[in-house]
Amino acid sequence: MVGSMTDQGLYPDGEIYRSLLLALAENYKVDIALQILNEMTVRGFEPNLIGYRSLICALCKLDRREEASNLFESMLLQQWSPDEIVWTILIDGLVMEGEPDLCMKFLHAMEARDHAPTYQTYIILARQFPKDEKYVNTSLLVSKLMV
Repeated sequence: MVGSMTDQGLYPDGEIYRSLLLALAENYKVDIALQILNEMTVRGFEPNLIGYRSLICALCKLDRREEASNLFESMLLQQWSPDEIVWTILIDGLVMEGEPDLCMKFLHAMEARDHAPTYQTYIILARQFPKDEKYVNTSLLVSKLMV
């Protein structure tokens, strides 16, 4: 669709790109979604956090975690608040999709880049983790997260 538009001299705006990215990611057409992401950034349009979340989660579902990790790392170069990233990508995305270990990996990547969320967000994140033996004690998890 984008190719057809550009062939006619019509260029999608940011909203069209963001809508395409979201629809493609939600339908697990990640290769095309990655192309759209690349094209939109080349054209100066910024994906929103929901688009990143959908694409990262789709990559994880397709067992393409390395690509998801790379995408997350590149996303951290943008100017979003750490709390927004935790809420949108980590809690609403990875934890809800059953990826708590990858969530922790991404959280540590945020911390390594001095993008640590607020203490209150750490507590909320800890409460969202599955109640299995690995994450039973929320206060222990919070203290682990704060390291």
